[in-house]
Amino acid sequence: MNANLERFTALVIAVYAWTISVFLGAVLLDITYADLLVETLGSDVVLEVFTEAADFLLCLGSVVIVSAIAAILFSWKSRAARYLFIGSLLVFLLEFILPLFFQFLQGIVTLIPGPWLRIIPPGLASWLAFAGLLAYFRPGQSR
Repeated sequence: MNANLERFTALVIAVYAWTISVFLGAVLLDITYADLLVETLGSDVVLEVFTEAADFLLCLGSVVIVSAIAAILFSWKSRAARYLFIGSLLVFLLEFILPLFFQFLQGIVTLIPGPWLRIIPPGLASWLAFAGLLAYFRPGQSR
């Protein structure tokens, strides 16, 4: 029974690391193709495409959040992995909070953060998730 639980925990942790990296790839694709769409399509079609892309990213983000919570719960005995997964989840949540913050500041200060603001939170969250994955499977660690 314990070996089955250990395998399931490994699967949950791997699914979280995979979903956060897929989310990072989706953000990179969204940034890459955003300029191309504006140049090639009409403004009505661009708004529809951006809305569908935003909906997809929100759905994928909810899967990431659920898998992060599951990874935190299943890796609770591993202190280092648990803290890395919690940090990863908190940084990932910045992906949803930062646009609201900069939208508020837009009227006060002209601020053009560029695509780096969208890449940094999921990139750092992905890095922390894989660091947690490695910390969980580190040889000699008591779980």
